[in-house]
Amino acid sequence: MGRQSRCTLLLLLVVVLEAALGTATASLDTTLDDYDASEECGTPADPLCVRSCVFIKNHNFDHGFAGDIHLHFDAVVDSWTADVQFDHELASFTTWNCPVTTSDHRVFSLTNNQWDGHHNANTTITISFNAYYEGGQQPVMQSVKLNGQERCVSP
Repeated sequence: MGRQSRCTLLLLLVVVLEAALGTATASLDTTLDDYDASEECGTPADPLCVRSCVFIKNHNFDHGFAGDIHLHFDAVVDSWTADVQFDHELASFTTWNCPVTTSDHRVFSLTNNQWDGHHNANTTITISFNAYYEGGQQPVMQSVKLNGQERCVSP
């Protein structure tokens, strides 16, 4: 099992335990002690957002795919915006964690909810999404900018 799979399972376990113990919070703030922004994911043939561990594709389906975006906060923030760019238009992009807007169906702006903008330094949140497209070629995530800073960088 790869590092990203272990991290995803760890996050899921934390959420389930918090729900079972009644300690769940409205925050998406999760610390990944083994997070290493310099570690490479995927293979050299994968797009940069995959290799930099920012985007993990969970599965494909007819004219769509599901995935996770991992946003790592290097410093304390009280609000955040992530701009996610694809090489082709999407018919739709939906998340369950935060509001999403777009004007061109290629760049999607994700913003914090009113109650979950604060994140401590060295924490990572995961935003799960479904993306749907028309046509034959699946769009590729090209860029993720967190508060204006590119996250899809060479590890």
